[in-house]
Amino acid sequence: MDFEGEKYTPQDDTKGIYFEHQLFNFFVFEKNNLQYMVGIYKGVADKVSLEIFVKIANSI
Repeated sequence: MDFEGEKYTPQDDTKGIYFEHQLFNFFVFEKNNLQYMVGIYKGVADKVSLEIFVKIANSI
């Protein structure tokens, strides 16, 4: 992945990166040779923790 940010490892040694952009915060991860990008608007980002993004990655 060519994104810069905080690196996380959900289950199955999947690599994930969390980063902030102008209007959104994103969690990008690769699984089964596919790349996923999950984002949330910064105005409500304080209501969703990084753990939620990791749970989403683990559920796929």
